Amino acid sequence: MPITIPAEVYIEFEEALGSERAKKIVLALEKVIDYEIVNKWSQTKFELRDELLKEIATKKELDALRGEIYAKIESIDSKIDSVKNELNSRIESVRVELRKEIENMALKLERRFTILFIILLFTIILLNRDALEFILKLLKLI
Repeated sequence: MPITIPAEVYIEFEEALGSERAKKIVLALEKVIDYEIVNKWSQTKFELRDELLKEIATKKELDALRGEIYAKIESIDSKIDSVKNELNSRIESVRVELRKEIENMALKLERRFTILFIILLFTIILLNRDALEFILKLLKLI
């Protein structure tokens, strides 16, 4: 993109140096300014590109990060599995304890019912004369 020097500057050079010299100087100045602009633009472009490349993660960095993430996921999975196994074993031990307790309670209830049945039977026999005679007849003691 060529740059042009303002007409006022050209006129000043023309008055001071003459038409031919002013043209040569203005053309030389335009070329120098244009070269410097292009050079500076190129330099800025490369600096900007380098800065951007410093900020962008490379494939190697992404792969390393991916590996770290997978390792953490595996670690978390193993912790979850160990907690799960521990909970399952606790649940099973509580289940066994509850079964034993239920069996003990059932046995106690069965004993109580047997005792209460025997007490009821003796009460009926002792308080009811006909029942006593009936039982003695059954046993063939009368």
